[in-house]
Amino acid sequence: MEVIVLGAGLTGMFTALDLAMRGASVVLVEKGARSSGSSVSIGGVIHSGARFAAINPVLAKTCKKESETWRAMAGDFINADGGYFIRVPETDSKYVEDWLAGLDSANIPHASLSVNEVPSQKLKRQSVIEAFETPEQVIQLSAFMKALLNEAVEKGVLYVNAAEWMAVGKEDSYYEVNLKRGWFETKIKGFIVNATGAQIPEVTRAIGGIPRGKFAKFRGSHLVFREKLGGVIEKIGKPGQADLFSPAPSEGLSLAAPTLTPWDGDEMSQEEYLTLLRGTKEVFDISDPDVLGYLSTARLSYDQASSEMPTDYLEEIGGLVNAYSSNFTCARLVAEKAADILATKLGIQKASSTAKIQISSEEFSFKPLNHSARERTIPR
Repeated sequence: MEVIVLGAGLTGMFTALDLAMRGASVVLVEKGARSSGSSVSIGGVIHSGARFAAINPVLAKTCKKESETWRAMAGDFINADGGYFIRVPETDSKYVEDWLAGLDSANIPHASLSVNEVPSQKLKRQSVIEAFETPEQVIQLSAFMKALLNEAVEKGVLYVNAAEWMAVGKEDSYYEVNLKRGWFETKIKGFIVNATGAQIPEVTRAIGGIPRGKFAKFRGSHLVFREKLGGVIEKIGKPGQADLFSPAPSEGLSLAAPTLTPWDGDEMSQEEYLTLLRGTKEVFDISDPDVLGYLSTARLSYDQASSEMPTDYLEEIGGLVNAYSSNFTCARLVAEKAADILATKLGIQKASSTAKIQISSEEFSFKPLNHSARERTIPR
């Protein structure tokens, strides 16, 4: 009996790898020639949990644990190491108190530091009241995903890209899926993991599943601008729009994020552009010519009550498991929980071991771009 994983983004890859490492027979299906969707259109920030410390203790603690797993698993792919939370004049003092208390409660390392120590060329330091260092990371995502896919294939995952599929039947909890790639066509029978990101609702309906909750689709956008950052810079405050700035994969460029706009296509609106530009100019001394473009991706919102996880979306519908990570940091954990469900159905008792793997960059000629040279004040 096969497990058919639809979607070769991070969640899909991790799920396929996890199940293969437990001995399952896995087919990973990607509609594009290569991975597409939000996994390849985001900045690759691994949150320490600090961003959520004042508003969501469970998510903060989960991110803290997962970020440590990422550091051990993907250390070769760290593009920038270090997070810098800044307090600006409009920052609410009570929120700062709650945020610091949340960091302590989640045991997230942090330290106060001089504003001059924040690694940025264009930061408006005169507008920053105080700064704190936290252990955020930025992963070189495209290189890591190539290496992760390579690891999955080595562990026995059958990867089929540029493929069309259709669920053509169901027997008990098993689906029969028609898989087509070019002239080749075959049928596979097994359980399905729907890891298609923002396409999960449509794919669920196409398979014949009925989810418990409602979904909404949004667009998240990033502004690309000229600035060399030595780490992630975030405004202290309730997570919102244009409050997170991170190094881009290309040397000397950075990303301003996020926005969250009801989906009407993948083109950034003028309103989003102005929101990101205004938020960026509040923190950095840049002009319009410093803005070079943007990235946009689809994001999914869902009824938390319909999920089997407190931090992300995981739902079992018969022989179908929907898995979506709204936080890139937690993609591996969501995949582990999805794999747990399928392992139980398959009678596999072996536990997940993806938290202990180490993905090497040796075959991919990856060179970190933006390591900060300053001495660290918090443990890694």
